[in-house]
Amino acid sequence: MAGEINAASVGGRARDAFLGYTYQSEVALLELTRRRIASADPEWSLTIEVFDDVAFERDGSLEEFFQTKHSRNAEKDLGDHSVDLWRTIRNWSELVAKGFSPPHGTFTLWTTAAAREGSAAALLRAEERAPESAHEQLVLVARTSENQQIAKGTKPSSDLATTLAVR
Repeated sequence: MAGEINAASVGGRARDAFLGYTYQSEVALLELTRRRIASADPEWSLTIEVFDDVAFERDGSLEEFFQTKHSRNAEKDLGDHSVDLWRTIRNWSELVAKGFSPPHGTFTLWTTAAAREGSAAALLRAEERAPESAHEQLVLVARTSENQQIAKGTKPSSDLATTLAVR
């Protein structure tokens, strides 16, 4: 019947949300520990769900923004048409539009999804960075996709993919 609540689907959404927030906390603590050890600087601190999923501050200055994405779906990937990727782009573009930009321009996406080979996300991995190619791919998707989630991902700018500097 229409309007009935399915306990299994509600429980699944709650489980997914719980796993997502747990993953976010684990990533935040792991990265905070890495920063403090690597720099021997106890002045690193973090916020969760304030500026971004996770943001790192040092000496009171925002340094890095992290988006975390967790999925129980082992088949999920981070291709150029990934809704998670475009939601992340939207979130970061909104931060930039509000004037938030870390001094070193560091925005990081942590995900349990695999970056599909040849995708923009794969081209932005630390070990094989090709930001210009990734940017070109994202611009093409933003201009040609009919997916409404991608259209939302290109807000607030009507041509976000061309206005964001991909480093």
